[in-house]
Amino acid sequence: MGSDNEQGLYNRTFGAASPFGRIGLDGHSNAVWGTLSNTSFASGLGDLSGSVIHGAMFQTAFHNTTNNDLTKFSTGAYLYPDSDASQTLSDFAKFSQSQARFAAVYARVQAWADSAVSSTLGAESADVDLDGAAEFLLYNSRIFALFEAKGGRMTAAWMRDPNTGKLWQVAGNFASYSGTESEDEGASNFVGLTTAISAYRTSGFKDWWAVDGAEVGSNAGVNALYNVTAASSGTGWTFSNGGVTKTIRITNAASERLEATYQLTGLNKAYVRFGLSPNLLDLMTRGQAGLVETNPSGSRVNLTNTGAIDTVRAWVEGPQINSVASDIGSSGFTTVLRRNQAQTSQVEVELTGTAPVVLTLGFDLGTDLTNPDTDNDGLPDAWETTNFNGLTASPPGDADADGLTNLTEYIFGSDPNLASSGRPSTAVDSTAGGFLFSFPTIAGRLYQPQVSTDLATWSALGSRVTGDGSTKSATDLTTGPRRFYRVTISLP
Repeated sequence: MGSDNEQGLYNRTFGAASPFGRIGLDGHSNAVWGTLSNTSFASGLGDLSGSVIHGAMFQTAFHNTTNNDLTKFSTGAYLYPDSDASQTLSDFAKFSQSQARFAAVYARVQAWADSAVSSTLGAESADVDLDGAAEFLLYNSRIFALFEAKGGRMTAAWMRDPNTGKLWQVAGNFASYSGTESEDEGASNFVGLTTAISAYRTSGFKDWWAVDGAEVGSNAGVNALYNVTAASSGTGWTFSNGGVTKTIRITNAASERLEATYQLTGLNKAYVRFGLSPNLLDLMTRGQAGLVETNPSGSRVNLTNTGAIDTVRAWVEGPQINSVASDIGSSGFTTVLRRNQAQTSQVEVELTGTAPVVLTLGFDLGTDLTNPDTDNDGLPDAWETTNFNGLTASPPGDADADGLTNLTEYIFGSDPNLASSGRPSTAVDSTAGGFLFSFPTIAGRLYQPQVSTDLATWSALGSRVTGDGSTKSATDLTTGPRRFYRVTISLP
């Protein structure tokens, strides 16, 4: 309860909508305890939720006391009783105790897992961590991701196997030391030029550093309050602040990936960090014994954790993986690069220029769940089997002799055995002050409308868009004697 001498724990809110309180009586600690007690958790998820709340519970509050003489009389009484006034809670205690409310998130994750079916797909705003403000949820039959307006960050993610119903936490670690009593994260690895650690946690899609046109860098976006709106198309959320706008979507109910379209305004460069924990419970138990990082290309990182039973993989794909990013200071920590944070491996992606770019974060069981390509020819197995009754097609082949290769037909989403399917049909219509260029889309493709005056030099017409099966359009309000339009189609 506290006293005139010592700050109490009972009335502290720690960023929650209600005081910490007392378990069994009141406050948000009691609300979390009741929620967990009334939830039937799947194997593993209960262990993780328990680790969060148990790690936040102490028998009493610990204080920053100035009276350290513990000499006692023969009676057992202290010679110098602790009577110092205004003793505040010690950092290690309040930082840990402040995390109790995050255990409530696991109840919402379990509810998703219990109700998920093959058609599950949604974006929802709800207060799941008891802070009185909405969090932003994005989920389908495989993935559940939790986002905060603070920093526009994905603070945690879970993966579900739709065939077995098994669950794994794959990003975020609410059980680790936070270094803060709020939802803030360290804005840099170290405090200034010292070796004192600043960042104890790293979320997903964390806008770590941004550089403006004057080549001035800033980490202000890490804990800034982002404006959040529903995505203009598809299932997702748009976060914007300080020249960064990112729309994060799940394209369909079966997708194993989150696709983020980043747009920089007034910025030349940005660095985005991801904190990945594939199979967090196994990482807590065995450390990084089964964790292996591979780099198939300069634009992709695979982080695979192979346990005694499960193989769980997280991967990031973007314009350029910044492989020289570091979390090792001058103190020379003995660690694997970018693994100074508990049960977390960091990945950094570098974004350059103002054109829209796509970052992808995926979770699977060690193979590409959406489009496995076992013969590594660039054509997914399912597409080859559907169209050619086996893995017999070659990318440069042209089965219907329409001038489009099999790989092109796959990217277009057309029928490789039907010459009339060919290229997608586009349309141009007049509109007030210009023209409206329209084109069909399919899920899992990126579309960039372009315009030209001479058919030789092309420029982007609006932003690149993610296909979702609907017809998209771009408006051209520039006048001129001749205007030509086209759309380029690419894989994420």
